[in-house]
Amino acid sequence: MSKKNLPLLLLGLALLLSACGGADRVLTADEQPAASVQMLRIEQEGQLVYEGELAAAEGELRFTGSAGEYVAEVRSGRVRMLTAHCPDKLCLKQGWVEHFYEPIVCLPQQVVISITEEKRGSLAAFSEQRFLLDTIISVTLYASGEKEAQAAMEDAFAAFELIERVATRYGDEQAAQISEVGRINAAAGQAAVAVGAEISAMLTRVQSYAEAGENTFRVGIGPLVDLWGIGTERAKAPAAAEIEAVLPLLAPDKVVFTADTSSVMLTEAGMSLDLGGVAKGYATDLAVKALQAQGIRHALINAGGNVYALGRKPDGTPWRVGIRDPRRDGEIIGVVEAEDEAVVSSGDYERYFEADGVRYHHIFDPRTGYPARAARQSTVIAPRSLDADILSTITFILGREKSAALMEKYGCTDVFVDAEGEISVLGTGDGVSLSG
Repeated sequence: MSKKNLPLLLLGLALLLSACGGADRVLTADEQPAASVQMLRIEQEGQLVYEGELAAAEGELRFTGSAGEYVAEVRSGRVRMLTAHCPDKLCLKQGWVEHFYEPIVCLPQQVVISITEEKRGSLAAFSEQRFLLDTIISVTLYASGEKEAQAAMEDAFAAFELIERVATRYGDEQAAQISEVGRINAAAGQAAVAVGAEISAMLTRVQSYAEAGENTFRVGIGPLVDLWGIGTERAKAPAAAEIEAVLPLLAPDKVVFTADTSSVMLTEAGMSLDLGGVAKGYATDLAVKALQAQGIRHALINAGGNVYALGRKPDGTPWRVGIRDPRRDGEIIGVVEAEDEAVVSSGDYERYFEADGVRYHHIFDPRTGYPARAARQSTVIAPRSLDADILSTITFILGREKSAALMEKYGCTDVFVDAEGEISVLGTGDGVSLSG
């Protein structure tokens, strides 16, 4: 698929989300009346360590105080503390409460859980789209007024703009000088390059999946991406000898990331760092934090198929995100009822070309140098977009059996479509319903 067709594909995805309730129309303020919302507050030794809507905290809730980690459970508007991990002991208390939980004392700590009523004004939906990170970024949020919404929008899009600046490896000479990835690639085989918190965070997370993912997700895949040129006008199937020539440059141990000094070194000339598989996911997580910092509790972000649902809709229902059919445009294979989680798909329909009846797509198996053949699509649902981004690529490459093991290991869900079109729901399966 050429880049000129990309806007049509993204428009189709936006329409699909709208059809599934994932992207609401713009509402007027009087369509969401004022309401009273129950808020859950958790304090430790007088310091607020958690605050959020009680309805949004349903299930297991983990939070960290100054000296330990706690686990509570919220069910049908009631709260109980399960465990409190303290420096010298483990305190365990049971018992449901309606409005207040007696303090748990585990010296030198004290935890108090309380539920309060908060009056909310009417909310209206605001939506905006911008082209960043080579895709259409769409944000829909609910706010009490235009001024509040615009401030939140600017902060959310600023997160994507930041990652585009530091992580792009394309553009003119000026862009390459600004981009940390551009400077790393320019110094390949010569020197280490200092990087900021964003690149460090992405590489750290990728490293955490290296062993479990059998090193199939490689940030040094740039030379292979350039060789195939998929998504550009020069896309072609390279000769086997050309692929063999670049494979040594993809070795994961040749990308040396030193966390202590926040520096990255590509050990051989000709290497190229490519963070295209994580940049949108990480930027989405930053945007979510930006919205939360502005007090936004209900929002949907769609970063070119990387979807994150913040909270629920104001009416208390979860966001509904459609999972597209990898072969039938405009149709879906299922729906995810999402709340405070990411829904990210990797598929062979996103960027591809066909030659002699063979589909060549942009998700490469770095062990062979060819497009991965185990799947048509892998859609991962996880608490963070960055994790879902990485895992959807890994599972697409490794196939159904190993994907199931990864979902079990990380407590996530994968709606997996294999090479023959068979659909499986792997892992927890929470909130997923298949069509038909």
